[in-house]
Amino acid sequence: MSIATERFDAVETLVRQACEDSIRPPLAPIIECMTLPNSDNIDRPVIRIAVERSLFVHQSPGGLSTSGRLIETSDPAGSVDQAFSAA
Repeated sequence: MSIATERFDAVETLVRQACEDSIRPPLAPIIECMTLPNSDNIDRPVIRIAVERSLFVHQSPGGLSTSGRLIETSDPAGSVDQAFSAA
């Protein structure tokens, strides 16, 4: 899936906010904007997101706790779906 170039800033902001505001303790993602060729060898814009390994257990909405218990959330993917809908 590629991201519309004009949506790069919005998607990067969404990812950064999710990592910093929704996850405890917060993550520090490495976000890189780049282009990759599609199946027709046409360069498409994408955002690469890397998260370094951590010494901590992180809690996130809709994820699993270390005991395997589901962490409830009210809107698991609505914001992400909106950010990628213009792609």
